[in-house]
Amino acid sequence: MWILRPLCLAIPLALWCWTASGLSAGTDSANQLYEEALGRYRAGNYFEALVTARKAVALAPEGSQYHHLLGMVYFALQLDSDARPALKKAIELDPDQPTYYYDLALVYMRDNELEQAEEYLKKTLEFKPDFALGLLLLGRVYHNQSKTESALELFEKARILDPSLRALHFHIGYAYKAMGQNDKAIEEMEKEAELHPDYLPARVELGEIHLKHRNPELAAAHLTKALELEQRDPQIHYLYGKALFELKDNEGALASLQEASRLDPYMSEPHYLMAQVYMKMGNRESAQKELELFKKVKKPK
Repeated sequence: MWILRPLCLAIPLALWCWTASGLSAGTDSANQLYEEALGRYRAGNYFEALVTARKAVALAPEGSQYHHLLGMVYFALQLDSDARPALKKAIELDPDQPTYYYDLALVYMRDNELEQAEEYLKKTLEFKPDFALGLLLLGRVYHNQSKTESALELFEKARILDPSLRALHFHIGYAYKAMGQNDKAIEEMEKEAELHPDYLPARVELGEIHLKHRNPELAAAHLTKALELEQRDPQIHYLYGKALFELKDNEGALASLQEASRLDPYMSEPHYLMAQVYMKMGNRESAQKELELFKKVKKPK
């Protein structure tokens, strides 16, 4: 199964427009520091943004926007235990800003604390019921709680609002896959790849699905695209090697499987498949070595 990466940090940036016209009171100096910190945050200079945001909070602790920005800087630095109190303080100071609830939900989602994420996403949607991305993320929370039908309902609402929303069709397809409706899953995943060719999870998932359905050519096509997007993921190299093996490209399969093993020395599956490749190539000695490695290699606890 393809494991999704943590939520993209670009998502909160799209929501700054919700608060831009509603800055709470603060001194001119605090506002200037806020603007400097926001610029550094948007530029990806998170440590500099942290120092400046802290100064803004110290100058005007009653300013909700300063606490919010501080929380998002902590979030960008993956310091979630610091991000939570900062974002909760922003909500306490100004409980009418939906982006505060949404960004706090992102923190809980990344930490896989789904009940809390659900709470704050629902609060966000009370303010913004037509917020397609909020519906998509709440659907993700429901799916991860095995509430697949409820997730699909939210995904469909999001589809009506924004049918080209990034990752939407991927998650619809993922839900259909969980329900065993593979044809619908493939249809939605293919739609995601068409709308967003650079969306890596859809490419990898399609590769896996087509491999399971004995369509190695289609699998290899999607996995080739996946490797153009990401060369450092051993799972992609392993799946691509598997597809090439089924296409009887033994040399190509071996190269991809060796790369998977190089990237993750604790991954045992490539060794088992390499043994099969060597057997097809008539190299029994190398095949036996790979089988021995397959038995020895284990993920560290």
